[in-house]
Amino acid sequence: MDVLIHHLFIAWSLLDGLHSEMVLDVPELREGIPGNITCSVNKVKRPVKIELSLGNKSLPEIRQENIYDTASGTYTSIKTVTGIDRSWNDKSFTCMSYIQGPTNDSYVFHAFKNQTVVFKYPPSSMIMTSQETPINMLPWYPLTIICAAIDSNADCMIKWTSDLPDLHLISKTQAGHRDIVSTIQVNVSQGNSGHNISCHTECVDFVVHFIKVYTLDLPRPPTITIRPAYEKSVTGNLVGVLECEADNNPIGNISWIAKQTNDTQINCYNSTVCLLQLNETTVASVTQYACFAVNVHGQDHKSFKATNADGDTATDGSEGKLVFMNALIISVVCLVLCFGLFLGCVVYKRLTQSDEVIRSKGMSSDVATNFQPSTPGNASVQHEIHEPRYANNLASVINRSCTQVDGVNQLIYADIDIEFLEQNRAARSTQGETAHTVYTSVRFTRETERNPAC
Repeated sequence: MDVLIHHLFIAWSLLDGLHSEMVLDVPELREGIPGNITCSVNKVKRPVKIELSLGNKSLPEIRQENIYDTASGTYTSIKTVTGIDRSWNDKSFTCMSYIQGPTNDSYVFHAFKNQTVVFKYPPSSMIMTSQETPINMLPWYPLTIICAAIDSNADCMIKWTSDLPDLHLISKTQAGHRDIVSTIQVNVSQGNSGHNISCHTECVDFVVHFIKVYTLDLPRPPTITIRPAYEKSVTGNLVGVLECEADNNPIGNISWIAKQTNDTQINCYNSTVCLLQLNETTVASVTQYACFAVNVHGQDHKSFKATNADGDTATDGSEGKLVFMNALIISVVCLVLCFGLFLGCVVYKRLTQSDEVIRSKGMSSDVATNFQPSTPGNASVQHEIHEPRYANNLASVINRSCTQVDGVNQLIYADIDIEFLEQNRAARSTQGETAHTVYTSVRFTRETERNPAC
């Protein structure tokens, strides 16, 4: 009896499923752009159970929505997948639905659909490889360089550039399953050393910033450059050093030698830079040093003179500091002297201007007019007006007179330098000399400012 009921339920479920519809939406996805995969079952009498899988693996539990349509009296069940990445590309996505059985925990298969996922993504990295540098020095070399854009299924290509305008870059590109590989073969000469050949990736639907640079480094003998420098010693003080840098290929050995004694100071093996540390003792006994560099293609050497005075290099940082301090002190002294001179000029100008103001205030209104003295015979003659002569000698014998003004007991005193006027008149010749106007100081004081003498 139970078996009959079970078969009848299956038959009823199949008839009910004839009116339902399953929709699987798998759009073309791109990395960096949000995208979803949706599976839905429409027009079912009761909500169905939806299961999703990628390849042969079931996806983790995803929340399902069941929407009831009151007009038709049916349900729509939906599951939406997010968080898709490039590992989903080219894999089969499957949606399966089950109808609830006679009991709540039993389900009967209803329908399924599957579709291949297309997920476009740009390269994740880029690499460059090249052949080893030739050992022998030749006029020109065949050079092969390979660039590869790794892990991409997008529409991308590799382009080549160089800072050598006469270098023709012809590439061959191969597109693998997920890699794009490009190869160039060029002929370079000895004079091309130091120039660059670069490759970069360009994609149609993505913006990428991968670039690789190959610097031409052809076989050559050493070329030495010596630079004086400083470095910190164990105690933290600056110590003078000589830096010898060798530009060569392949890398060789560098040595510092004291020329007076021909003793080797230091050896640097398989290196492009070698440092010689100096101190007061070594520079006092040795003043000439030579740097030697050698590789399989040749050698080079240069000399350097070290001195404690104003030579090519200092043995430590104290000499440079002393020169700086001396220059600073001299600058400060010069600045103070200039400021003092400027201040003296300003004070002198102020004092001169004050004296002229005092003199101009002591003159009466009659002094400002032109003076025309009468000559004998009452002939009016225009004489040349000379600068007035002032006398401010108030320390001489002064004849004081008293004059009453503005009422009773309102006295004012006029101090006049009579002695100066008399001396000036006696010294002046009365014949054949043009008369000069002579002025003297007059000082007025009130009664309240001095003891009454009248």
